[in-house]
Amino acid sequence: MIEVSIADGKILQVNQAAIDYLGLPEPDIIGQSNHTLFHSPTSLESSCLICNHMLNKSTVQSLKLYNELNDTLYLVNIFENKNNPHTMFQTIITYADNMAPIVNNKAYILNILKEREAYYYKAHHHPLTHLPNRELFVDRLMQSIHNSQRNKFGFSLLYIDIDNFKNVNDSFGHTIGDKVLIEIGSRLNNATRKIDTVAHLHGDEFAIIMEKIKHTYDTQILVEKILNVIQLPIHIDSHTIHSSISVGISQYPHDSSDPHTLFKYADLAMYESKIKGNNTFTYYNKTSNINNYTS
Repeated sequence: MIEVSIADGKILQVNQAAIDYLGLPEPDIIGQSNHTLFHSPTSLESSCLICNHMLNKSTVQSLKLYNELNDTLYLVNIFENKNNPHTMFQTIITYADNMAPIVNNKAYILNILKEREAYYYKAHHHPLTHLPNRELFVDRLMQSIHNSQRNKFGFSLLYIDIDNFKNVNDSFGHTIGDKVLIEIGSRLNNATRKIDTVAHLHGDEFAIIMEKIKHTYDTQILVEKILNVIQLPIHIDSHTIHSSISVGISQYPHDSSDPHTLFKYADLAMYESKIKGNNTFTYYNKTSNINNYTS
């Protein structure tokens, strides 16, 4: 994660990794203080949650970079996950105006940052659709729970399965099938709001976090919009393909406050939609048949 801040702690710039980590849109991050974003809103102590997480789970390599253009010295700390040294954990660039000027190879350092950005993106996005993958989605889900607790909003988790997608692969081949997945992923992304998260979990399964939901009908309006968009014909090469999806919905905090349980409940509800038929959605309820759950 790259976060550029000035001496008083106000954030000037963030990269995509920082946006993904915080689960907030960039305009909501710029201008905020590090203390506001990285410290516990409920703790009486000023312990930095993100710093403790780094100390427990990462190793650090420190570099120094002097920017001749603005006469500024930056301290570059590169944090890497101990369990997976090939995946960038996070990088913080902190403004340091009281340190002696040290000139390093800027191109070398920028190349390191670029490589780690590439590692992060590859590790957290689906290679076909370039949507967030399951790992990043779970991280966003946990962040949504934290934000909802702080802001007193609910959210909905949608588990989505493309109806009869195997028939597409069998009839048109996997190349066309991949293009259908890309198109459906794009439609899901375009049909949702910027504050929502659309992920490609695997195969023909997607998931969405619908943020800041006050009432059940708010979710229903958005889901019906998605169902209608997905039903529009897909034109690929000389083929016209019709598709639909089955959607299962769990709600925070109504159904659970645990991320894995919300996932499970949405998956159960999705199976209920499959039983009902194509192009429909189902809210989780306690009468859902647990025997249908296979994840």
